[in-house]
Amino acid sequence: MGISGWVRNQPDDSVLIFSVLSEELSDQWISVVKAGPPLSRVDAVEIREVCFREVPDSLEFRIARSQD
Repeated sequence: MGISGWVRNQPDDSVLIFSVLSEELSDQWISVVKAGPPLSRVDAVEIREVCFREVPDSLEFRIARSQD
């Protein structure tokens, strides 16, 4: 989808996603997140928007290590 960032499981069983994407992809990405992967259950989605002046070209989407 052309999205950069990371996803990480949290100690409270929630999932934290940090994503960098164009405004045009925002609604589509939110729909994907709300649906979740197969066999998952999404109870709620909280969205916080942050504006960046410059995004590094080397940023990619990855799975981050869970915090203990």
